[in-house]
Amino acid sequence: MMNVTTTVTTTLLVLQSFESQWNVWGPIVGAIVGGILTLMGTMFSGRALRERERRRRLSDIIYRPLIHVALDVCQEVDEGRLPNLGEFNKVFSDGMFSLVSEQIRNLTRKMQIPLTIYHSLVVSLEGRIAAIVRNAIDQQVVQPANWERIKAGGYKPLFHLYVYDKVVKSVTLEQCLLAGETPEEFLERRKTIRVGGMKTEIRCVLGSDICETNLANGIVREAMQAAQLDDGITFARLTRDEILSSGQVLVEAVKKHVY
Repeated sequence: MMNVTTTVTTTLLVLQSFESQWNVWGPIVGAIVGGILTLMGTMFSGRALRERERRRRLSDIIYRPLIHVALDVCQEVDEGRLPNLGEFNKVFSDGMFSLVSEQIRNLTRKMQIPLTIYHSLVVSLEGRIAAIVRNAIDQQVVQPANWERIKAGGYKPLFHLYVYDKVVKSVTLEQCLLAGETPEEFLERRKTIRVGGMKTEIRCVLGSDICETNLANGIVREAMQAAQLDDGITFARLTRDEILSSGQVLVEAVKKHVY
């Protein structure tokens, strides 16, 4: 019985001693642990802040400009115009471009290659397309009195989409040949305003004259048939479709990285 009492007494003394020591060291240990946790939190917070800042700068310097440039280039290609390679390559050659994801780099290159080819094709096809248009005019125009005005206009039929008496969109026949669309298809698909029940009309200007509808349709038909048989124009159209497809994929992918 005495041994049990001694053991209990000893245990109580040890606990009292530990409690006294903990009262002294406990706050110190707590302060140290708290400091370590605070330091670790600061380090992780600082790292996360720097990462967010890096992503923000990448978004502002590369991703946002890339979206705008890709959309502009796609619009130029879609409308049969010569694309502006300078702005596109400016983003592509920026030093920070090496920091973008591998997916974006690959998608950008996938668009850049056909875009460069298309640019060269459009430049090389200018003379051939102009000859097709001129030949179509020569085949259809039978009024000698119009020749001087047609020559003065550079043999360039210009088609306008009117809403009442206001021009809302215009296109050349050369653009239509590259796009593979008639002027009517081209202008109707690219209306920039909702016309609802408003009166619309497409008119062709040849030289300084408003061209009769039948004459304009004949010129378009003749030119479109000739372009359809031209291998260079066919290849340009296929390349155009590839650019528009890859451009859409690129823009959607880049949007996910914009902050």
